[in-house]
Formats: sequence, structure tokens, C-alpha cells
Amino acid sequence: MGDCVACHTAPGGREFAGVRAMPTPFGNIYAPNITPDDQTGIGTGPPTTSTG
Repeated sequence: MGDCVACHTAPGGREFAGVRAMPTPFGNIYAPNITPDDQTGIGTGPPTTSTG
């Protein structure tokens, strides 16, 4: 796994809650919420083999 917190945590925000803007030549891309929250995150399903 990579350093997920680096992209998925906004400065001063909740860890892994997303909304961190990453500037690109095409405009900002916002990191998604990857918390286990069923309503706003990725839920509590089985672990994946995602590498970030």
C-alpha cells in the first residue's frame, strides 16, 4: 500500500475523509473519502487489493 493519508486527508481534516484537492493541468481532482463509513465512505466491505 502507498501513503494513503497523504492524498485522502485534507489539511486539518479527518484522516482518510477525502476532499483534498490535487491540482492538475486539467483542474483540481479531489481525493475520495476512503473511511469505513457506510454513508459517506467506502463502507465496511471485505478488504481489496487496491494499491491506492
